[in-house]
Amino acid sequence: MNAIQRWSKSGLPMVIKNSQLSPITKNKELETHHGEQGTAYGIVQKSTGKEWVIKKFNQGCLPPKNYLKNIRKVVPDDPAFISAKKRLILVPDDLRNKPKNYHSFQMARWLENSILMQKAPGKSWKDLSGEIRDGKCKIKKNKRLSIAHNLVNAVNTLEENNCAHRDLSHENIYIDLDDNGVYFVDWDTMYHTSLPYVKNTSCGTSGYRAPWITESAKKDWQHHSDRFALGILLAEILLMKIDERPTKQGVMFTDEILQKEQDPFVAQKVQKMYEYSENMGDLFLQCLTAKSFAECPVPQQWSDALSEIAPQKNAAKKPLKSTKKDSTKTDATKTDSAEDFIEIAPPAPQGILATSMTSIEKVHKVAQESWDRWRQPVLLSMLALLVLILLLPWMLNSDKSDNDTKNSSYIAENSTTQNDTQQDNTQDTSENTQTDTPNTNAQNNNEQVNTNSQQNTQQNPEIVTINNDNAQNNNVDENSKNPTSNDANTNEKTNNDNKQQDKNVKPVQDFGLQEVTNAKEYHLKIFYADNDLKVIIDNQLVKVDKKNKASIYLTPGAHPVKIYFSAVKFLENGKQKVIGKTSFTKKIRFADQQNINIRINRLKKVWKVVK
Repeated sequence: MNAIQRWSKSGLPMVIKNSQLSPITKNKELETHHGEQGTAYGIVQKSTGKEWVIKKFNQGCLPPKNYLKNIRKVVPDDPAFISAKKRLILVPDDLRNKPKNYHSFQMARWLENSILMQKAPGKSWKDLSGEIRDGKCKIKKNKRLSIAHNLVNAVNTLEENNCAHRDLSHENIYIDLDDNGVYFVDWDTMYHTSLPYVKNTSCGTSGYRAPWITESAKKDWQHHSDRFALGILLAEILLMKIDERPTKQGVMFTDEILQKEQDPFVAQKVQKMYEYSENMGDLFLQCLTAKSFAECPVPQQWSDALSEIAPQKNAAKKPLKSTKKDSTKTDATKTDSAEDFIEIAPPAPQGILATSMTSIEKVHKVAQESWDRWRQPVLLSMLALLVLILLLPWMLNSDKSDNDTKNSSYIAENSTTQNDTQQDNTQDTSENTQTDTPNTNAQNNNEQVNTNSQQNTQQNPEIVTINNDNAQNNNVDENSKNPTSNDANTNEKTNNDNKQQDKNVKPVQDFGLQEVTNAKEYHLKIFYADNDLKVIIDNQLVKVDKKNKASIYLTPGAHPVKIYFSAVKFLENGKQKVIGKTSFTKKIRFADQQNINIRINRLKKVWKVVK
């Protein structure tokens, strides 16, 4: 019996950092959880009712003190990481000797280098999955998907901040079924770019450990080391059912099963993931066949696949307090205080003070209810006013531009009328002065028409085409009247006009930025787990981004689309096999719908357009 167990048998509370703590007992025994790195004991703060945990490291597993102290400074501020932000490294002097409270020198020495941390809400996935197997707990599909969403978001937050938990397992994941929240515990093996490598660190948990890191723990000393365990946990959360085959450790898969190249049980779970969606099956298969963390699916891919099944609903989570104190810029020399971890309940007011406090609370409650009732209309009115203020300059400029357009149109019309009158007078004069030399008259008419065209071009460019057509028509009439005109000159002029028109047509250089008449922009999205797609439309290669999306310009109508992708195959013995690349061609009608979604069936080697 160690010192903390003797304290539990005494029936007395003990005082740590001026806060009174009592043991949490189960069947008259102290609540205890054993792990590879240490043992956790459950305690409760009497004044607030909050539950805490004291972790004692096993012999030879204690990390350096600076490493433990800096964990709470580098972990991001997120409700899922509350046990990392609310933690304290204990010293013997933290145990206070007060009357009617337990105290012993053995207990003080035992507390040295122990970790006091806040207990995460809910139950561990180990206990929850056991209840599902026994039929004591039923979780609906939508609830499972929401839990999976929150788990993926937590891992994604760690990666974005160059962190990794490195020991995600059924014991270190807590789930609160009230709000589907997910919480991580046991942070004493985590990775961050600013933390040094710890030689005596553990190497994950059996059933969640990647097959390629069994030889050395240093292989997972990186911020991508949670990706393999994430895939296994998602499969357990989505597929765990009654009478599920348990292992000795209580996990769905063992290290021996995961290290095998083929296993019928694993193949069965892969097929179950395909029943959720094709993308979920592809990602889980990619996770199982990966040879490194870089080949595992990234959290964002899991998030996109889950959103296809059920869009994520934002869970109401309480933000952490005093985030500025816990930032990475906190001075490393500053000592931890009890107020950062243990909340001390203030004494209850009495007498007249209590009556005053009650009145103030009532007034505050009425004010809060009134604000809640009128908050939304007030905010909407302010938003509408702001939008109106922003649009007012644009509306004024629009009116001004309309007036300018009307004035310019009026001027252009007057100019056109004047030029037409001059042109008619010129033509009448040329007809009256016509002689027996028809070629000379035609030449004079052409010169006059060209002169008028140049004047019209300077005054109003919009009527250039009309005057050129009139000039051509005049030439045709004169040539028809004078059959002896020079046909070679007419052919040469026609060829020059055709060349001038060819110069105005711009060649298509980039398939993604076509300048074609009546072309429309279409947004292409392909649901596919890998990044080896090759898309060809109208015999031209389309560039797709990392999320398999592309924007293209096409004339509405039917266009042939050819897609190259990697196919997969399941053998009879349960082995999963990725076969070579294949392609499938099909015509797609591009019409008013500008968002084109394509789903690839890698098993059948085909694809189709979906809504």
